[in-house]
Amino acid sequence: MPTCNQDYPFDTTSTHSNLNGMSRKAWGGSAVTSLGLLLSVALLPDWLRTYLAILFLIALVICVVGFVFSDDKKRGDKPVNILGEISGTVAAAGRDVHQTIYHAGASQTAQIRFAITADYTCYSDNQWVSGSVRFLHAKVSIDHGSVLCSAYLTKIAKGCDVKWEHGPEQLTFGDHAPGHPLPRWLYHGFDYNLDVLAINCKTNEIQVCNDRRYWLRRPRMYEIFAEKGDYILTIGLAGDGAQSKTAELCFNWTGNWQTSFLKFDDEGSGDP
Repeated sequence: MPTCNQDYPFDTTSTHSNLNGMSRKAWGGSAVTSLGLLLSVALLPDWLRTYLAILFLIALVICVVGFVFSDDKKRGDKPVNILGEISGTVAAAGRDVHQTIYHAGASQTAQIRFAITADYTCYSDNQWVSGSVRFLHAKVSIDHGSVLCSAYLTKIAKGCDVKWEHGPEQLTFGDHAPGHPLPRWLYHGFDYNLDVLAINCKTNEIQVCNDRRYWLRRPRMYEIFAEKGDYILTIGLAGDGAQSKTAELCFNWTGNWQTSFLKFDDEGSGDP
Protein backbone atom coordinates (compact mmCIF):
# COMPACT_ATOMS: atom_id res chain seq x y z
CA MET A 1 0.00 0.00 0.00
CA PRO A 2 1.55 3.28 -1.05
CA THR A 3 2.43 5.70 1.67
CA CYS A 4 1.32 9.26 1.86
CA ASN A 5 4.82 10.50 1.02
CA GLN A 6 4.89 8.50 -2.20
CA ASP A 7 1.47 9.78 -3.38
CA TYR A 8 2.10 13.45 -2.35
CA PRO A 9 2.93 15.43 -5.50
CA PHE A 10 5.42 17.80 -3.79
CA ASP A 11 8.79 16.93 -2.22
CA THR A 12 8.76 18.43 1.27
CA THR A 13 12.54 18.06 1.48
CA SER A 14 13.27 19.94 -1.74
CA THR A 15 14.52 23.05 0.06
CA HIS A 16 16.82 21.00 2.25
CA SER A 17 18.01 19.04 -0.81
CA ASN A 18 18.87 22.23 -2.72
CA LEU A 19 20.80 23.60 0.21
CA ASN A 20 22.67 20.29 0.46
CA GLY A 21 23.80 20.64 -3.14
CA MET A 22 27.00 22.12 -1.73
CA SER A 23 29.22 20.96 1.11
CA ARG A 24 29.60 22.78 4.40
CA LYS A 25 33.15 23.59 3.37
CA ALA A 26 31.95 25.29 0.18
CA TRP A 27 29.22 27.20 2.03
CA GLY A 28 31.72 28.29 4.68
CA GLY A 29 34.14 29.49 2.02
CA SER A 30 31.38 31.42 0.31
CA ALA A 31 30.36 32.99 3.63
CA VAL A 32 33.94 34.08 4.34
CA THR A 33 34.24 35.47 0.79
CA SER A 34 31.00 37.44 1.16
CA LEU A 35 32.13 38.77 4.54
CA GLY A 36 35.42 39.88 3.03
CA LEU A 37 33.63 41.64 0.20
CA LEU A 38 31.31 43.29 2.71
CA LEU A 39 34.27 44.63 4.68
CA SER A 40 36.16 45.71 1.54
CA VAL A 41 33.64 48.44 0.73
CA ALA A 42 34.19 50.26 4.01
CA LEU A 43 36.31 53.00 2.42
CA LEU A 44 34.14 53.60 -0.64
CA PRO A 45 31.86 56.69 -0.98
CA ASP A 46 28.63 56.48 1.02
CA TRP A 47 26.29 55.78 -1.91
CA LEU A 48 28.47 52.99 -3.30
CA ARG A 49 29.14 51.55 0.13
CA THR A 50 25.42 51.35 0.93
CA TYR A 51 24.60 49.69 -2.40
CA LEU A 52 27.36 47.09 -2.16
CA ALA A 53 26.84 46.47 1.56
CA ILE A 54 23.21 45.46 0.90
CA LEU A 55 24.27 43.21 -1.99
CA PHE A 56 27.03 41.46 -0.04
CA LEU A 57 24.88 41.19 3.10
CA ILE A 58 22.23 39.27 1.14
CA ALA A 59 24.94 36.97 -0.23
CA LEU A 60 26.32 36.48 3.28
CA VAL A 61 22.90 35.53 4.68
CA ILE A 62 22.36 32.98 1.87
CA CYS A 63 25.78 31.44 2.51
CA VAL A 64 25.25 31.23 6.28
CA VAL A 65 21.86 29.54 5.81
CA GLY A 66 23.42 27.11 3.36
CA PHE A 67 26.24 26.35 5.79
CA VAL A 68 23.81 25.61 8.64
CA PHE A 69 21.49 23.31 6.68
CA SER A 70 24.00 21.44 4.52
CA ASP A 71 25.99 18.29 5.25
CA ASP A 72 28.78 16.37 3.52
CA LYS A 73 26.91 13.08 2.88
CA LYS A 74 27.29 11.65 -0.58
CA ARG A 75 24.14 11.76 -2.71
CA GLY A 76 23.31 10.64 -6.19
CA ASP A 77 21.67 14.05 -6.88
CA LYS A 78 23.49 16.45 -9.14
CA PRO A 79 24.87 19.25 -6.92
CA VAL A 80 23.28 22.63 -7.25
CA ASN A 81 25.98 25.15 -8.24
CA ILE A 82 24.76 28.04 -6.10
CA LEU A 83 28.36 29.11 -5.42
CA GLY A 84 28.98 29.59 -9.14
CA GLU A 85 25.88 31.72 -9.51
CA ILE A 86 26.70 33.81 -6.44
CA SER A 87 30.35 34.18 -7.47
CA GLY A 88 29.34 35.25 -10.97
CA THR A 89 26.89 37.83 -9.65
CA VAL A 90 29.36 39.21 -7.12
CA ALA A 91 32.18 39.30 -9.69
CA ALA A 92 29.99 41.15 -12.21
CA ALA A 93 28.87 43.64 -9.55
CA GLY A 94 32.44 44.18 -8.43
CA ARG A 95 33.62 44.74 -11.99
CA ASP A 96 30.87 47.31 -12.62
CA VAL A 97 31.66 49.13 -9.38
CA HIS A 98 35.39 49.28 -10.13
CA GLN A 99 34.68 50.64 -13.61
CA THR A 100 32.35 53.25 -12.12
CA ILE A 101 34.92 54.27 -9.52
CA TYR A 102 37.71 54.41 -12.12
CA HIS A 103 35.82 56.56 -14.62
CA ALA A 104 34.33 58.81 -11.93
CA GLY A 105 37.74 59.25 -10.35
CA ALA A 106 39.32 60.01 -13.71
CA SER A 107 36.86 62.83 -14.39
CA GLN A 108 37.13 64.23 -10.86
CA THR A 109 40.93 64.30 -10.93
CA ALA A 110 41.34 65.79 -14.41
CA GLN A 111 43.67 68.75 -13.93
CA ILE A 112 42.51 72.23 -14.79
CA ARG A 113 44.48 73.90 -17.57
CA PHE A 114 45.25 77.61 -17.71
CA ALA A 115 45.14 79.72 -20.86
CA ILE A 116 46.80 83.14 -21.12
CA THR A 117 46.91 85.71 -23.89
CA ALA A 118 47.58 89.40 -24.41
CA ASP A 119 47.37 91.99 -27.21
CA TYR A 120 47.14 95.75 -27.74
CA THR A 121 43.54 95.79 -26.42
CA CYS A 122 44.53 94.43 -22.99
CA TYR A 123 44.89 97.64 -21.00
CA SER A 124 42.93 99.95 -18.70
CA ASP A 125 43.44 103.47 -17.40
CA ASN A 126 43.32 104.39 -13.74
CA GLN A 127 44.02 107.28 -11.44
CA TRP A 128 46.67 107.26 -8.72
CA VAL A 129 47.60 110.02 -6.31
CA SER A 130 50.63 110.69 -8.50
CA GLY A 131 48.46 111.01 -11.61
CA SER A 132 46.96 108.90 -14.40
CA VAL A 133 48.34 105.43 -15.02
CA ARG A 134 47.84 102.81 -17.70
CA PHE A 135 47.63 99.16 -16.67
CA LEU A 136 48.83 96.54 -19.13
CA HIS A 137 46.98 93.24 -18.63
CA ALA A 138 47.07 89.65 -19.74
CA LYS A 139 43.85 87.64 -20.08
CA VAL A 140 43.70 84.43 -18.02
CA SER A 141 41.06 81.68 -18.25
CA ILE A 142 40.65 77.97 -17.40
CA ASP A 143 39.22 75.06 -19.37
CA HIS A 144 36.80 73.74 -16.71
CA GLY A 145 35.80 73.96 -13.04
CA SER A 146 37.22 76.60 -10.71
CA VAL A 147 40.60 77.20 -9.09
CA LEU A 148 42.26 79.65 -6.71
CA CYS A 149 44.98 80.99 -8.99
CA SER A 150 48.28 82.66 -8.08
CA ALA A 151 50.30 84.47 -10.74
CA TYR A 152 54.00 85.38 -10.65
CA LEU A 153 56.53 87.35 -12.64
CA THR A 154 59.64 85.16 -12.70
CA LYS A 155 62.00 86.70 -15.28
CA ILE A 156 62.56 89.76 -17.48
CA ALA A 157 64.83 89.49 -20.50
CA LYS A 158 65.74 91.51 -23.59
CA GLY A 159 66.76 89.06 -26.27
CA CYS A 160 69.40 86.81 -24.68
CA ASP A 161 70.19 89.38 -22.00
CA VAL A 162 68.44 88.45 -18.74
CA LYS A 163 67.63 91.68 -16.92
CA TRP A 164 66.12 90.11 -13.80
CA GLU A 165 65.29 86.59 -12.61
CA HIS A 166 65.45 86.76 -8.83
CA GLY A 167 61.70 86.19 -8.33
CA PRO A 168 59.08 85.17 -8.12
CA GLU A 169 57.24 88.46 -7.73
CA GLN A 170 53.53 87.81 -7.15
CA LEU A 171 51.15 89.75 -9.39
CA THR A 172 47.59 90.91 -8.80
CA PHE A 173 44.36 90.43 -10.71
CA GLY A 174 42.04 93.24 -11.80
CA ASP A 175 40.38 95.48 -9.16
CA HIS A 176 42.93 94.51 -6.53
CA ALA A 177 43.06 96.67 -3.40
CA PRO A 178 46.42 96.97 -1.59
CA GLY A 179 46.63 94.57 1.33
CA HIS A 180 43.93 92.24 0.00
CA PRO A 181 44.76 88.60 -0.88
CA LEU A 182 46.61 88.31 -4.17
CA PRO A 183 45.27 84.91 -5.38
CA ARG A 184 41.99 85.05 -7.29
CA TRP A 185 39.23 82.49 -7.78
CA LEU A 186 38.87 81.73 -11.48
CA TYR A 187 35.76 80.09 -12.96
CA HIS A 188 35.36 78.39 -16.30
CA GLY A 189 33.70 80.54 -18.96
CA PHE A 190 35.20 83.88 -17.86
CA ASP A 191 38.35 85.84 -18.75
CA TYR A 192 40.22 87.58 -15.94
CA ASN A 193 42.57 90.55 -16.16
CA LEU A 194 46.01 89.80 -14.77
CA ASP A 195 47.79 93.04 -13.86
CA VAL A 196 51.35 92.92 -15.22
CA LEU A 197 52.75 96.45 -15.65
CA ALA A 198 51.57 99.98 -14.85
CA ILE A 199 52.95 103.02 -16.69
CA ASN A 200 52.69 106.53 -15.27
CA CYS A 201 51.09 108.68 -17.96
CA LYS A 202 53.00 111.80 -16.85
CA THR A 203 56.51 110.45 -16.25
CA ASN A 204 56.41 107.19 -18.30
CA GLU A 205 57.74 105.43 -15.22
CA ILE A 206 57.10 101.67 -15.24
CA GLN A 207 55.96 99.72 -12.18
CA VAL A 208 55.34 96.00 -11.75
CA CYS A 209 51.81 95.20 -10.53
CA ASN A 210 52.62 93.62 -7.19
CA ASP A 211 50.56 94.25 -4.07
CA ARG A 212 51.92 97.75 -3.34
CA ARG A 213 52.78 98.69 -6.93
CA TYR A 214 56.31 99.35 -5.75
CA TRP A 215 59.47 97.53 -6.89
CA LEU A 216 61.84 96.83 -4.00
CA ARG A 217 64.26 94.61 -5.94
CA ARG A 218 67.52 95.25 -7.75
CA PRO A 219 68.02 96.37 -10.41
CA ARG A 220 65.40 99.10 -10.35
CA MET A 221 62.66 99.32 -12.97
CA TYR A 222 64.22 102.27 -14.80
CA GLU A 223 67.46 100.28 -15.07
CA ILE A 224 65.74 97.17 -16.40
CA PHE A 225 63.78 99.09 -19.06
CA ALA A 226 66.49 101.63 -19.80
CA GLU A 227 66.43 100.80 -23.52
CA LYS A 228 63.51 100.82 -25.91
CA GLY A 229 62.57 97.59 -27.63
CA ASP A 230 60.98 94.21 -26.96
CA TYR A 231 61.27 92.60 -23.54
CA ILE A 232 60.17 89.08 -22.63
CA LEU A 233 58.30 88.78 -19.33
CA THR A 234 58.00 85.23 -18.02
CA ILE A 235 54.74 84.61 -16.14
CA GLY A 236 53.91 81.59 -13.97
CA LEU A 237 50.36 80.45 -13.10
CA ALA A 238 49.59 77.91 -10.38
CA GLY A 239 46.70 76.60 -8.28
CA ASP A 240 45.61 73.47 -6.39
CA GLY A 241 44.14 70.93 -8.80
CA ALA A 242 45.50 72.77 -11.84
CA GLN A 243 48.45 72.13 -14.12
CA SER A 244 51.01 74.89 -13.61
CA LYS A 245 51.69 76.98 -16.67
CA THR A 246 54.62 79.14 -17.76
CA ALA A 247 53.98 81.78 -20.43
CA GLU A 248 56.11 84.46 -22.04
CA LEU A 249 54.66 87.87 -22.79
CA CYS A 250 56.38 90.32 -25.12
CA PHE A 251 56.44 93.90 -23.81
CA ASN A 252 57.05 96.36 -26.63
CA TRP A 253 58.51 99.40 -24.85
CA THR A 254 58.53 102.53 -27.00
CA GLY A 255 59.30 104.92 -24.19
CA ASN A 256 55.71 106.23 -24.29
CA TRP A 257 52.74 104.98 -22.27
CA GLN A 258 50.33 105.49 -25.18
CA THR A 259 52.12 103.22 -27.64
CA SER A 260 53.60 100.50 -25.40
CA PHE A 261 51.70 97.21 -25.15
CA LEU A 262 51.91 93.57 -24.16
CA LYS A 263 51.42 90.71 -26.58
CA PHE A 264 51.45 86.94 -26.15
CA ASP A 265 54.67 85.26 -27.26
CA ASP A 266 53.18 81.98 -28.52
CA GLU A 267 56.47 80.44 -29.62
CA GLY A 268 58.22 81.03 -26.32
CA SER A 269 55.39 79.84 -24.08
CA GLY A 270 54.63 76.35 -22.87
CA ASP A 271 53.75 74.07 -19.98
CA PRO A 272 56.54 72.86 -17.68
